[in-house]
Amino acid sequence: MALAEDGWDLAVHYRTSAADMKRTLDDARALGVSATMLEGDLGDLETIESLVDSAFESFPELQLLINNASLFPAGSLADTTPEQWDRVMDVNLRAPFILTQRFAHAIESGSVINLLDAAVNRGRTRFAAYSVSKAGLELLTRLAAREFAPSIRVNAIAPGPVLPPPGRGEEHLMKVARRSPLRAPVSMDDMVAAMRYLVENESVTGDVLYVDGGEHLVGET
Repeated sequence: MALAEDGWDLAVHYRTSAADMKRTLDDARALGVSATMLEGDLGDLETIESLVDSAFESFPELQLLINNASLFPAGSLADTTPEQWDRVMDVNLRAPFILTQRFAHAIESGSVINLLDAAVNRGRTRFAAYSVSKAGLELLTRLAAREFAPSIRVNAIAPGPVLPPPGRGEEHLMKVARRSPLRAPVSMDDMVAAMRYLVENESVTGDVLYVDGGEHLVGET
């Protein structure tokens, strides 16, 4: 919605939340932009390969890719099955790689923003596959920033606690947020400000912007 407020046309991916997506894009169109829905499972290779093509069919002059979708399953290294590992890596790491690659091949200039995690450098032992996938995405961010420069900038945002996870409420969010130095959840306005900074600042690439209340300074969780 912030991008729509800034005048960006939107091609937005979803997997199952069609009704929620339709309401969101109706709100975006009310701001005067064009918007289209792209359905598919990011764990499916053919779907990933077709998403950028479909987006460019609607908007031939696309200039921004945001890789935001990810899986967050609980599981230690000892508990994670090979099938669970592959599923997380396919959605959280392979999909951003292929989307970024195809996006870079299709445009003359633009920007990519990847969503990481405040704990990317220390990992979450209870979410092993997720942690490894986000660490890989951080490295992918730096490699892509070097390889696709100077025409394409690639950066990342590493958020702290913004919204409560499914099945948990505000009390859980506040409990998690109080572990950070600033002892408060990250506001959506601050997330939007970080995104706008990376979109607008043409001198920044290969950077990871922590928007986490200082959570990345705290020990392993």
